[in-house]
Amino acid sequence: MRIAAACALGVLAVAACETGEATTGIVFLDPSSESLVGRWAGVEEIGGERGVAVRFPVTLSLGADRRFVLRTVGFEVSDGADARFCAGVFRLEGNLLEFFPDAACRALPIARFVVGRSFPDGLTLEGSTGRGGGNPEFRGVDVRVRIVVERDREDASG
Repeated sequence: MRIAAACALGVLAVAACETGEATTGIVFLDPSSESLVGRWAGVEEIGGERGVAVRFPVTLSLGADRRFVLRTVGFEVSDGADARFCAGVFRLEGNLLEFFPDAACRALPIARFVVGRSFPDGLTLEGSTGRGGGNPEFRGVDVRVRIVVERDREDASG
């Protein structure tokens, strides 16, 4: 499927070049760990089939050593300030990004995300439990998480 999409984009670009049309907005990029390294800031949304239940600001730091840190702001937690901070390791395989927190992380109710937009300055991560996905905590419920972040302009590593 990925090859078909790449071919379709290639055909569109060639056709546009032959007709003299501009090809703005068509970008094909397969994410790599190196392109994701750095500090990102934006918004996380947690919801379900009926829409977004909670939306809050986040910062996400991804290190070259495959460590991550996720910080939330304004996210309702009863466990204290530590619950607004998650750290652990991540793994990128193709366009699938997985987080493995060192401890339970309420801001990451799921750990597996599809990397959508991954241009040099923006990143979209989307994941879903798919009606429980084997997690007994979510049996019968489809929890959806979307993280939309941009590269932090003060981040010199990106």
